Amino acid sequence: DMNAPGGAALAPCSDLPEATLSTSLVSLSGVGGLKALDLQKMLAGKILRVTPYAQLYLHGVNGSTRPEDLETTLQVLHLGFVRPTEDDYFWPP
Repeated sequence: DMNAPGGAALAPCSDLPEATLSTSLVSLSGVGGLKALDLQKMLAGKILRVTPYAQLYLHGVNGSTRPEDLETTLQVLHLGFVRPTEDDYFWPP
């Protein structure tokens, strides 16, 4: 578990609901241009879990993997930060 002080409280009050839900949107949408279901298919046989979270005063990432899947896990974590997929189903235009 990696976390940092701040969390959703860093957002303006008017954006608090969106800030709280933002990590769920990334998890549901996928990363690296791949939708979540396509990413699951691509990672078949790998054992990894990367879950970002944003509480009111804390934000971070939970995760787990096995040693042979560590590099893939870190790549998925990185893509979640730098290239989340904007799935139109979860991110309406």
